[in-house]
Amino acid sequence: MTSVHAEKLEHELLRVYENCIKSRLLDEKLQELYYEGRTHILFSGIGAEVGPSIIAALLEQNDYLIPHYRGYAAILGRGVQIEKIVGEKLGKNIGLTRGIGDAAPFRDPEHNILGYTINLGTNFSIAVGVGLAIKLKKENRIVAIFFGDGEASRNTLGGALNLAALWRLPILFVCLNNGVSISTPVNEISSTKTIAERAKGYNVEAETISEINIPRLYERTKKIVTHARDEKHPFFLEIIQKRFPPHSSNYGDRPFRGSMIPKDKDPLSHLKMFLHRSGISDIELLESREKTNNVIESAFAKVLSEKSLSKEDFFSIYHDS
Repeated sequence: MTSVHAEKLEHELLRVYENCIKSRLLDEKLQELYYEGRTHILFSGIGAEVGPSIIAALLEQNDYLIPHYRGYAAILGRGVQIEKIVGEKLGKNIGLTRGIGDAAPFRDPEHNILGYTINLGTNFSIAVGVGLAIKLKKENRIVAIFFGDGEASRNTLGGALNLAALWRLPILFVCLNNGVSISTPVNEISSTKTIAERAKGYNVEAETISEINIPRLYERTKKIVTHARDEKHPFFLEIIQKRFPPHSSNYGDRPFRGSMIPKDKDPLSHLKMFLHRSGISDIELLESREKTNNVIESAFAKVLSEKSLSKEDFFSIYHDS
């Protein structure tokens, strides 16, 4: 690794780290509101921010993203404003869908973030449709779709992989495998050792990488994204994670914080150690964290003062024709 390459990697991973911190602090703050009874169900992504942050950083501005319902790293990495996420969760007009979204209201056309449905498995069809549109329009962009190991068991994934390979569609399938589907271990619902093995049966290139292995995850993902764009062909990337929080806020009785994860198990701690070895000091990282925390506190203060969705507002969106 040349010094120029190492310096560039350090800069790129510092940006990833800052996005991970932003996602984690936002996650913790929203959980506080949930246990105060001020918002609805949450799916915490604490401890699983690195993979989505890396992919979001590597996508180009005109690429499409179909995010996962868990965590905020991917959509924050794409540039979605904190105020819009918080506003949605608090039922404010400032929200991404003016406060009427479901459990994962991550839709933002401005940043090419397509509507995510909590009806698991249907998003694969959306990805194929978007991929086909890209091909027919001869556009130089890709669509990245995130999903979990549980959702990978929906039969729509097989159909999507088959069509993506048959039609040579520029789709990056990203399976965030945290090893458990609600409460069922993945080895009890999957006959294959890895989820990626299934993609190969549809003639889709696939790879499995641990989220702990930061440099390899970044370098390989960078090549994979380039491959999908240049070759106009799908790729299946499985990122091995661990789910540290409960499945959802409905399963817990208090906020889950990053400090509750053993440091040797936390991918963010591994990323921090890599940055230390690259010459980034604790002071720099602490200043970055404090700056991010101030931004989040300011965003929450702004949103809390915003107008809530009224009955009239609601019926202006949903009404009888």
